[in-house]
Amino acid sequence: MTPASVCCCSSSFQTASTPEGSALSRCELTPGTALELRRIRILRYTGFGVPEGVQDAYVFCVGLAVVNRSNRDVMMTTESSMVRPFTLATSRLLRVGDGAEMTPEPYPLEGNSGQYSCCIAPGACHGGEVYSPAYRFADLDARFVFEVSGTLTIDEGEYAYCLRVPVCPGELLRSAETLCASVRGGRSGALRQGGDAATLRACLAAGADVRGCVDARGGSLLHLAAEVRGAEMTGLLLAAGADAAARDGRGYTPLHTAAEHDAAEVVRVLTGAGAELSACTPDRFFTPLHVAAWLGNAGAVRALLAAGAPVNACREEGGRGSATPLHLAAAWGHSDVVALLLAAEADADARALFGQERLTPLECALRSGRDGCQACARMLREAGENDRPAE
Repeated sequence: MTPASVCCCSSSFQTASTPEGSALSRCELTPGTALELRRIRILRYTGFGVPEGVQDAYVFCVGLAVVNRSNRDVMMTTESSMVRPFTLATSRLLRVGDGAEMTPEPYPLEGNSGQYSCCIAPGACHGGEVYSPAYRFADLDARFVFEVSGTLTIDEGEYAYCLRVPVCPGELLRSAETLCASVRGGRSGALRQGGDAATLRACLAAGADVRGCVDARGGSLLHLAAEVRGAEMTGLLLAAGADAAARDGRGYTPLHTAAEHDAAEVVRVLTGAGAELSACTPDRFFTPLHVAAWLGNAGAVRALLAAGAPVNACREEGGRGSATPLHLAAAWGHSDVVALLLAAEADADARALFGQERLTPLECALRSGRDGCQACARMLREAGENDRPAE
């Protein structure tokens, strides 16, 4: 083993996440290898050890990355944990001014720890998050220095590190990083169904602006809430002024996204707030009902029909067309959705531009041949026969 080296780096006072590849704090481990603190956010702590009713306990989430800028592979070894996926690093929170260390709340969920190794190729990096103990703040706009330290083994040499970054809990709660993470709900960027409503409430209470926050795909917080089927978060965001008509990079409104992910409860919240049921995507002219029918999302179809979605919506322009939701459900073999649409008086005989031809829903089902199309065809034949006048 080589002698341990100790690195301690600080940065100027900023709490927002930095672009990919940049760092709030950084230290060299070996020639060409560095540890970077790339982002920091905060979440409300709701775990064990905090008294019931306590609303002001928070956990810092620090994104670290080992970056290999050398021209060779690097082997990194560290202690890992189920709770802190990157490392069992230690952390401290120091009050600006007198440097006094904050006393953390109990944080008993350490998980199972063990050794973790990975090979980092030249020009690549390996990252994860460190979750600190829980802290309580009388003043969210107080200033602190967050310090994280530990030891990494790089190519069998042990290297101690100590990274420091100034933080302000209130600014972190108002940041886009924390807002998006609370709506997504998962650690390390993963999605969690329902999201993290407790942290979102804390963000809103701290004065976070929900209208300008977008993810890498151009989606708003409402789009993210629909993606994780977060009906409670959808209501919170709407009450805070989020735009139900916002479009993501595909031209989807939050209602389109709710239809895409079969988020029936989110559909009900959005439509109850007046979200436009006939909004069309710019490419295929799909309404939210088109999206739900195309994907076979029966729960969203029910919710959209109950809200009054146009069941026979169809639009053509410049040689392109959307057909109707019934055409799409029939072509993809979604017999349960076909049944719902027919019960809502969808036109079984409508001809619409499907590809380059004008077809009926029955013709779409017969030509498709996908699983379920035969059942769709039977229902469409029966609907057509029932619509014919008796002789």
